[in-house]
Amino acid sequence: MTMPSVSAPDPTSQRAKVMGITFAKQYHRLLSQQPQLVHKFYQGSSFLTHPDSDGTMTTEINNKIISFGYENYTIEIETVNIQDSYQASIFIQVTGCLTGTDNVPRKFMRSFFLTPHETGYFVQNSCFRCIEETKPSETSLALANVAAGVVPVTVPLTLDPD
Repeated sequence: MTMPSVSAPDPTSQRAKVMGITFAKQYHRLLSQQPQLVHKFYQGSSFLTHPDSDGTMTTEINNKIISFGYENYTIEIETVNIQDSYQASIFIQVTGCLTGTDNVPRKFMRSFFLTPHETGYFVQNSCFRCIEETKPSETSLALANVAAGVVPVTVPLTLDPD
């Protein structure tokens, strides 16, 4: 007798799903069309992490979002992952693609931690990172194989003259 497959219930509430998807769409639409309004999602206790052009990170929010020039990019959201979190907070992870005037698409990942307050939610934490697509090096492939328990075996090749 075979047992029917049972999938685990989704631990993310409908409230978090609706809020997360709505927020991700609204945030990124404003970011590309009216970046001067995006800071309204944040409060004084919020943190923003975004690589500067030299690769260093910043936690300054006011005027920083505008300085990145998102209005010069088309933003395409590819995935939105949402989780309920501590005391009705919501964790959101967004992946997508930024395409600038050079028409070169750049993959990105952005994470948000939304915290409830009197009138809804605000962004407590926001982290952004462009994702460079690179081929794995031989060293990283070898390390991945070792971590997976795959050990390369070298077999000497001998020619038998007989």
